[in-house]
Amino acid sequence: RWPTTREKKQRPARVSRPPKYKAPVPPPCPDRIVAAHVVERLPVITPELEPWEVAYYELKERKDLQVRKKMPDEWFKKPGQEDIGDVDDKDKEQMQIAPRTSEADEKNDIRSLDRGLARRLYLVVKGKDGKWGFPQAERQEGEGMRAAALRGLVEHCGEDFKIIPVGNCPMAYWDGAEGGGTASRTFYYYSQYYQGDLELKAPLAVDHTWAKREELEGLFDDKELVQQVLADICDP
Repeated sequence: RWPTTREKKQRPARVSRPPKYKAPVPPPCPDRIVAAHVVERLPVITPELEPWEVAYYELKERKDLQVRKKMPDEWFKKPGQEDIGDVDDKDKEQMQIAPRTSEADEKNDIRSLDRGLARRLYLVVKGKDGKWGFPQAERQEGEGMRAAALRGLVEHCGEDFKIIPVGNCPMAYWDGAEGGGTASRTFYYYSQYYQGDLELKAPLAVDHTWAKREELEGLFDDKELVQQVLADICDP
């Protein structure tokens, strides 16, 4: 039979026990903390238009011509002023359009800032061990991470190489293992190239290149780093 209401009230209430909480175990502190600098040269010219973009602008121009009205000439010249004609046509005759490909593209000069004018380029340096990577420095005791990243850039590229740091926080970090089982954590800071000449400081850096994003995979040994981190923080 079903228990009555009085019997339900006489039953002792069940005491709910809180779930057992297990504190997460923090990961071990890495042996080395490194600050790397991702220096980007922004595009110099606009990229080529896609076919659908060309079709859109042509359609937009035809639509604008149907409703466009020419302003009266007296709005733009004083009374009695001689008509100088269409200034735009004269400017077009004197205008010389620069080529979209530079001499560095024709010679495949990967060290030149003038290559890939419509693309974003990233500074990659070659260390004395023969490995390619971003300019970096190991954090010293009492030093901030951003300061370590700036110091590493100066130690690799010289003081005349000017950049504009974008923010004070890193874009990403990556845990890796070095020879002998040494654990390291690298924080990546982002900056934009501003001006100045790059002067490699031996022996920290023996060579450099301004690489496009798809070229990074051929430079870095750690393919997982390129696919999971650099593919997100480096725009095409």
